[in-house]
Amino acid sequence: MNDLSLQMKLLERRVISSLPQAQTKLTFFPSGSVWLDVRFDGRLLYLRSHANGWFGVDELLPEDGGMEQGDRFNFDSFAGAADQLIRLVTGVESVAKRERRAV
Repeated sequence: MNDLSLQMKLLERRVISSLPQAQTKLTFFPSGSVWLDVRFDGRLLYLRSHANGWFGVDELLPEDGGMEQGDRFNFDSFAGAADQLIRLVTGVESVAKRERRAV
């Protein structure tokens, strides 16, 4: 298991401790990328590692039309992305008024 995989597993535990009713799914890719999906109350939040080394965090909203629109939050570090996901999961921050940045 690589370092990113371990970090994502630890983040998954952190999400579940913050929001016990959440359902999470980790997806590991041969490229080394890892995706963490968090579902609760009809919402889907995610953190994606991208092949070029950056991380995207967002919530899929019905009006978005899918993930191909880009991520609203982009980070060069895993720590920044993980903190953003926790802020969204706990309701500290919302994506409602945030524009997507094209990939």
